[in-house]
Amino acid sequence: KSGDIFVADHNNNKIRKISNGKVETYYDKLTNPRGLCVDKFGNVVVADSGNHTLKLINTNGEMSILAGNGKPGFADGIKESAQFNIPCRVTYGNSGNFYVTDLNNHRIRKVTPEGLVTTISGSNISGIVNGDSLHSQWNNPSGITIDDRTGN
Repeated sequence: KSGDIFVADHNNNKIRKISNGKVETYYDKLTNPRGLCVDKFGNVVVADSGNHTLKLINTNGEMSILAGNGKPGFADGIKESAQFNIPCRVTYGNSGNFYVTDLNNHRIRKVTPEGLVTTISGSNISGIVNGDSLHSQWNNPSGITIDDRTGN
């Protein structure tokens, strides 16, 4: 519900919820969750880094794989045909898409609500190169957010 706080408890392999002054386990079938966000429908999307997937936990507490096949690697694609190599942080934009830092692939990825993964920035080369988004270089990108304010 609105105002609940969700926490990726990385080393305990759980998503925990703080609500009305109480802490409870919200979901516990994960491996090293790192980042999470809540979409406009109240679904929690988790970067399940140890399983190299993005998981969606709906408001009934049911989990499904949004994207990734569980094997470390790199591939754009839909749902399980996509691959990540330690998805780290995830954020949600007003457009309805999710944006993920793919740590060991040195890339920024966009994931649609249907699970279509595309690379929006980076190459598989670690570095610091600005310029064309797909030829840019990152060195283990870890944090991400979106400025969705109108007029920016």
